[in-house]
Formats: sequence, C-alpha cells, structure tokens
Amino acid sequence: MKESGLENCVFTYDALNCQEKTLKAAKENNNDVIVCVKENQKILSNDCKETCALRLPCSEYEEPVVKERNRIESRKVRVFKDMLITNKKNGKM
Repeated sequence: MKESGLENCVFTYDALNCQEKTLKAAKENNNDVIVCVKENQKILSNDCKETCALRLPCSEYEEPVVKERNRIESRKVRVFKDMLITNKKNGKM
C-alpha cells in the first residue's frame, strides 16, 4: 500500500490478507479496509462480535430478500467505526 502511494482509499481483502501488518499499513496511509474474518482468528473474531454487540453502526444497507435458483438470498451490511480492539499483551480492550 505504501509503495502504491494511494491514500484515502478503501481496499477489500479476503481472509488470507487479514494480517496485522496489512491492517497497520492501511491505517498508516489513511486507507480503510474491508476484510473477511474467520473463526480461527479468535481474538479478531471476538473483537468484531463485541464491536457489533456494543456499538451502533454508523451506516447500514440491506437488500430486499430474493428467491433465486431454489434458495433465498439476503444481504445486510453494517459499517462500524472505532472498533473495539483487544490488546494482545494484556488481553484487555
């Protein structure tokens, strides 16, 4: 990110790129990221769940429910700012 010279952008990553150094690089260059978080990333996954439980989203979007190809699809997106982050050294938020 730093080498690209891009600032104030939104990057999307899959779980493979959900690494601490990648997220720090985004923050250092005033960028935002949308990442997939898997359950095997226990601390980050729990931080996401806590943020959703304790904070109100600053933005929401929901598509209407659609029935296609013998399945029901729905999408809901919530954007949270000021995520609760656990300090790895002492285990506190």
